[in-house]
Amino acid sequence: SFLIPALLVSLSLISKIPVNPNNFHDFPFFLILSPSRELAKQTHAIYSSLASHFSQKNPFPAGFYQSSTRDISNNPLKCGLLTGGDGSIYAQCERELSGGVCGVIGTPGRIVDCIQRKLLSLNSCRLLILDEVDRLLDVKFESEMRLILDAFQNPKQILMFSATMAKSIQLFAENALRDDTLILYADKAGIANALVTQKVIGIDYLRGFIQSGSDRLEDVVMKEILKGLERSAPPCLVFGENGKVVDLIVLGLLEAGVRAVGLHGGKEQMERDESVKRFRDGKVEVLVCSDVAAKGMDFERVRNVISVGLPKETENYVHRVGRTGRNGRRGVCTLIVLKNGMRKEVVGDLVGLLKASKQKIPGWLLEMSGEEDETGDGEDAFVGVEVGGIVGCAYCGGLGHRIGKCTRLKMDVEMIEKDKLGKSADQLNADRSNTRGYAGDW
Repeated sequence: SFLIPALLVSLSLISKIPVNPNNFHDFPFFLILSPSRELAKQTHAIYSSLASHFSQKNPFPAGFYQSSTRDISNNPLKCGLLTGGDGSIYAQCERELSGGVCGVIGTPGRIVDCIQRKLLSLNSCRLLILDEVDRLLDVKFESEMRLILDAFQNPKQILMFSATMAKSIQLFAENALRDDTLILYADKAGIANALVTQKVIGIDYLRGFIQSGSDRLEDVVMKEILKGLERSAPPCLVFGENGKVVDLIVLGLLEAGVRAVGLHGGKEQMERDESVKRFRDGKVEVLVCSDVAAKGMDFERVRNVISVGLPKETENYVHRVGRTGRNGRRGVCTLIVLKNGMRKEVVGDLVGLLKASKQKIPGWLLEMSGEEDETGDGEDAFVGVEVGGIVGCAYCGGLGHRIGKCTRLKMDVEMIEKDKLGKSADQLNADRSNTRGYAGDW
């Protein structure tokens, strides 16, 4: 949805903005930011495929290449890919940007590094695309996003995309961007795809998914994972709550005779790339991953998703569900949770999500949601009730709690305060002054 506008911007500007082709860093026309290396690589592959069709049809006038100030005769719509974990930054920029590019796709950290080393300039950039904007505007990306916004020297158009759009992100779009900001929803924001049949499995009396004093998953957990695999033909995505759980799930599947590979942030980039490739090529039946692959990654053939544990942020569960049921196809998702490990507000969020996507809700989960007001403050009775035009939490978009009980807001505030304590007054003032063209708090 955003690659076509990027191509059109390139086609309209490619012959109009003179740039010295010897200064290969003095580009691009558009910049696409992704929160993970895997998503950036996937986006780049799709862009390259689209651009090849434009080039084959030769959209440029006769003699265009000779008159252009850019050295683009070999690849007129070239797009660079800048992500970490891909060797030397200088070698990467030479390979990806040499001769000029129409656009760049990358991760915030690597883009900032390139800008600060003067390997990349956004002087000609007219279009900024934020993919999975809810993650890019997270507190942990704050400093990088500020620096990138400050690097733009000319008016720009900003496009923001996400499967979940919390109220805080909506307010950012409305208050920090132009007055003519338009927010479009393909479906209700933050709601899981109704084409996916969700099943919640609750396990009793376990302190965790891993056996106490052992490096193995609890047998009952592994049993439920194997039962979940039987709900649909492979390939299947399985999500674990952290890298250790991911590795133990892979071990359990291999012991059960299931071809599986793991993907999480603790693995080397080459190993991560190889795992994704083997899964796409059908050489393995199951890809077990952490939330590094939960958002944006597109595996077209996946009809079955298993989530071992509910993420700390329920919006990440929506993204897990969204890995199936794509392009109008139906899918199934099994959620395996520990009953005694679920916070009440998270239970309320989950019940709200299931109701909104018209799913069957187990009786034990409804009972745990505490729809009766136990404290007398009106908070416990809330599940998806609209108050003041807002359903759920105004900060994170959770459907089972109000902003006053938002764990994510509390964590973000604590992170900001901790960051401030580690900075001098001069550093804080510098942070505030380095925000040209941006008004408001993150």
